[in-house]
Amino acid sequence: MKRIYVSGIFGAILLAFALAIVGCSEESEEPVEVRAEIQVGVDDGGVSVFTHYLPDTLFGFINGVSEGSFCGTVVSGGGDTLTTRVYYRFDISEWDGGDIVFHGQCIEKFGSPTAIEVYVIDGFTQFPDTAQGPLDVSGYWNLIQNGVKVGAVMPNSGDWFAVTVPDSVVLQKKTASNYLAFLLKLEDESSATDVYTVSTYEYAEGHNSPKPYLSWE
Repeated sequence: MKRIYVSGIFGAILLAFALAIVGCSEESEEPVEVRAEIQVGVDDGGVSVFTHYLPDTLFGFINGVSEGSFCGTVVSGGGDTLTTRVYYRFDISEWDGGDIVFHGQCIEKFGSPTAIEVYVIDGFTQFPDTAQGPLDVSGYWNLIQNGVKVGAVMPNSGDWFAVTVPDSVVLQKKTASNYLAFLLKLEDESSATDVYTVSTYEYAEGHNSPKPYLSWE
């Protein structure tokens, strides 16, 4: 009886040790970050409108092929004042729940602009593969009307910035083709001397730098 009792204790000790190892192994597992970059150049770009026509007329330009995009209001080389907003869309087919983080980069900051507001918007089709305009750009511009503001940032030149998108917003705005789209605009678009330039697919390709991306765990 004593021998059986000892064997039973030894077996219990081995079992407890094995369970402890399994528990430690599970606790030490780190979440794996998944990234979704801009896939092609026409999945991001800038939409500009002639400022003096706002808000009644949305006439301007679509540019999905430039190395970076203004976010704010600038005076063009031809003397026209243009207000520009920036658009991105990402394929999130691998997402299976949880918050998503949007990562963008400020290439350059001019003057003292107000914050960049980040909205999640309804999906949009790819930008044309050449700059277009002047033309009616209301199809892009008016996407903000049903957009969800998820944050605001004030980066300096060269800074990366991140804004978290709650799971509920992802579910609300994710398209049937599994794209999640974003719009960036300046909080105060009235000044033509205070503006940001933000990264696009073409800028990243041309400067061997990371593209704008989403991440989740």
